[in-house]
Amino acid sequence: MSSPTPVSVAGLRSRYNERGDFLISTTPPVNENAATPGSALYFPHIADAGGCTTQFVLFGGQAGQASSGTLRFFPQSGESWNVITPAN
Repeated sequence: MSSPTPVSVAGLRSRYNERGDFLISTTPPVNENAATPGSALYFPHIADAGGCTTQFVLFGGQAGQASSGTLRFFPQSGESWNVITPAN
């Protein structure tokens, strides 16, 4: 999306969880022509209890571009957190 005048953009993502609750969250716009960050990215909070979970959606910035990387999880204590992924 481009414009000769300033515009504001917001993306919304919604879904119904397993209990039937309607959930909605904002997603920021992404400049597909920008270089990918070379440094680590940090997510300060992950929900995984009380009926809440966090979902990561990874994508390449440009069409046909492959995505790769490593997700590492650490609890507040700082040691590595062994995450078990469910079988599909």
